[in-house]
Amino acid sequence: MGKKQHSKDQLYLTPTEWQADWGGKKHALHLPWKTLPYNCCAISFRPFEVPMCAKDGSCFDLCNIVPYIKKFKRHPVTGDPLAAGDLTKLKFQKNAEGNHHCPVLFKIFNNHTHIVAIRTSGHVYCHEAVKELNLKAKCMRDLIDDTPFTRDDIITLQVRARLTQSQALAPTLKLALTLTLALTLNLALALTRPLPRCRTRATGRGES
Repeated sequence: MGKKQHSKDQLYLTPTEWQADWGGKKHALHLPWKTLPYNCCAISFRPFEVPMCAKDGSCFDLCNIVPYIKKFKRHPVTGDPLAAGDLTKLKFQKNAEGNHHCPVLFKIFNNHTHIVAIRTSGHVYCHEAVKELNLKAKCMRDLIDDTPFTRDDIITLQVRARLTQSQALAPTLKLALTLTLALTLNLALALTRPLPRCRTRATGRGES
């Protein structure tokens, strides 16, 4: 045992020791997350075949959103009232390789592209094309079929800006809350229904 055995003993706690071993503030748990790709349905989380979108830019597959609206009459993501007439059928254009792209600038869409759709025609463009050829030129007509539209008819499908984790997870959390409320409502309705009456047929016993 040396003379300087306890020379490095500290009579105080360092900030790291206080945080790790004692009652200090722990770092927030960062869960792995990613935004939903633009070409996926917000209900099934799978690539859509017949894309439909609401006014807020949420995209759905036709085979998923129609039964959902018939049953719940609500927006699957926000929970607001939604009718089939509020949906817009999207018309994506593909290049020779089969990738979605802007039909004007021929820019291939990815998960970082600012994508917009025109509600009156359903055509999908990158935001740069609509901004330069429609908004700045003050020519509010569709770039393909010349259909007139207004600024309110421009639907943002995907924003290029970087989102925080809470903003990216908000649609998923709202969807989970909406589904939970819908299942709870169905369960409550099922419990309030009267049970069907069963008729029993009397049979004689002891017959030879």
